[in-house]
Amino acid sequence: MDNNPYLHFSENYFFKKMIPQVNKRADRVFIKSFFAQFLLFILIVLIALYFNHKARNKVMLEEEMERLQSAQFILSEDFGAIGDDLILLENEEKVKTYFMEKNSESLQQLESSLLFFSKIRRVYSQIYFFDEKGNEIIRIYKDNMPERYSFMNINQMQKGELYISPLDLSRKNGPLSSPSQPIVRFGMAVFSSDGKRQGMILLDYNAKYKVEKFNHHFASTETVNYAIIRFDGKYISGFDGLKTGNENLSFADDFPDLWSLMEEKEYVQVEKEEGLFTVSSFSPEKEMRDYLSKNNKIISVLRPEGSPDEIRTSIVSWIKRDRGFQILSYLTPSFLLFCLIFQLLSFITMWILIHRGMMRKGFGVWMESFFQGLEKNPASIVFTDEKGNIQYANMKFQELSGYSSEEVYQQNPKILKSGKMTAEGYQTLWDTISSGNNWSGEFHNKNKEGNFYWVYASISPIFNKKGQIIRYLGIQEDISYRKELIRQLEEKSSTDSLSGLINRRTFFEKMDIEVERSRRRGYVFVLMMIDVDFFKKVNDTYGHQIGDKVLINLSDNLRASLRSADICARIGGEEFIIVLPETRLDHGVKSAERLRKYIEEHPFAVDEKVISYTVSIGVTLWNKDEKLESTINRADEYLYRAKKEGRNRIVSEEIEN
Repeated sequence: MDNNPYLHFSENYFFKKMIPQVNKRADRVFIKSFFAQFLLFILIVLIALYFNHKARNKVMLEEEMERLQSAQFILSEDFGAIGDDLILLENEEKVKTYFMEKNSESLQQLESSLLFFSKIRRVYSQIYFFDEKGNEIIRIYKDNMPERYSFMNINQMQKGELYISPLDLSRKNGPLSSPSQPIVRFGMAVFSSDGKRQGMILLDYNAKYKVEKFNHHFASTETVNYAIIRFDGKYISGFDGLKTGNENLSFADDFPDLWSLMEEKEYVQVEKEEGLFTVSSFSPEKEMRDYLSKNNKIISVLRPEGSPDEIRTSIVSWIKRDRGFQILSYLTPSFLLFCLIFQLLSFITMWILIHRGMMRKGFGVWMESFFQGLEKNPASIVFTDEKGNIQYANMKFQELSGYSSEEVYQQNPKILKSGKMTAEGYQTLWDTISSGNNWSGEFHNKNKEGNFYWVYASISPIFNKKGQIIRYLGIQEDISYRKELIRQLEEKSSTDSLSGLINRRTFFEKMDIEVERSRRRGYVFVLMMIDVDFFKKVNDTYGHQIGDKVLINLSDNLRASLRSADICARIGGEEFIIVLPETRLDHGVKSAERLRKYIEEHPFAVDEKVISYTVSIGVTLWNKDEKLESTINRADEYLYRAKKEGRNRIVSEEIEN
């Protein structure tokens, strides 16, 4: 027989009963999967064809995206430098001279300077110069004044702002000019040194040569067409060149779904029924801002009124279906063999994974229930490591101890010691559990707030496969209420309910012990019998309630005058008895006299009434050769004589002698 105390959970009877149930559920799931094999086979084939198709398309898309990025560079390579031109013109000395003098000579010099600038920078079809009211002062390469975008935009500009329009086709008083000429307009306000707006500069950038260069490098063919699309969906350069300059034709109308995507994204690649579309969008505004930022020139850009947040121009590539984008049949014998092997492996893997997964799930549910049982158990449960440091404590433990999980983790349960259990007791406990045995017993613990409580604890060691102790399990039941109930019952059975002193039965139990102790050690003790004088008269005069108050007051005075080792009891209606261990008779008589005199001189108030009373006391010394009853009878006789001789006095053999 194996003596190893280690127990594996799989050996548990209830866990063994769980396994067949889990296997049945796993079989049902697997059968459903088995009938889905044919669908899985078809799905694998379709996925293979789909991804093969997508792989070929991906290569074409990547190639096309690279081409469009090259096209984007062709169209936008000048935009960054235009910002430099505007800043240069704004700071031109002749511009400042004109606004300071505003005469014909300074105007002629400014016009000559702008004309020279236009010859050097041939990319501008027109250059305009306006005063602060928007009146045209100078126009280089005179042509009709553009009206498509309001000059109010420029007139409202602040220092450091640039105006920029979309890439568009030029117009003359509204309609498109013929032949069409693609332009982008840039503007900047001119300010004096004190920040006053003095005028405006407007440059018409001629993008005709860039568009021609684009059309040359990206000429449309039978299978691939290219187009440049304006920010509002109109054509700047249409497919095959057929749609250019016709405002009635719109890419947004021809391809509304694609246009919706283009409005949301800068780069779009999508396969439609008509073919494969690749879109690359760029913003003259962004190109200029990036260029100036790299050169540490910080500006803000003002857009035309009514324009979107970002004015973008899009380049569209359209690869038509007849280029070979049909999903072809790849069902070759080798491909089918691969699918069949893949399906067989999937079948085996599925069976293994389903059964293991269901078993893992069932075990997880079982463990979750086990953990919930630990956490919500009405008993306090603690796991410690082999050194006794806490590794886990449930909610009940935290409730009883007042410590949170974080506070007790890696702490020793000794933090709960109240000091009542001896070091020998703890050593016995540790010797028991460390030797592999169970221990049970009571603990008197102290919680975090310093309050005491009782628990009944059982501690068991937990072993690994080698039979070594790896941790301990402690289960504690709160028995504080039970302990308190026992204490109250014992107190009620041993205590007089009115006075709070021990009763007659308990007195004689204690005296049996005291007599035995005194005989063994050769000690003597003094015994007093005390009675309230005229107690019946007190009851008749004030009532029994006041009489009870007198007895309570006397009990309090007796307790206050005694030592911890002295014994005091109420043995009758108004009769009390006191024992003073290890006391001589003369000392006992003196103690009795102090008590008598104190009571006589200290009346007490009850319900606005002052109550005074006296006591008579009989005092005697216990003789080790006599029984306790004889000593009590002798003290009672002295008490009787004290009453007979006038009350409020002490009688004993000491006084007689």
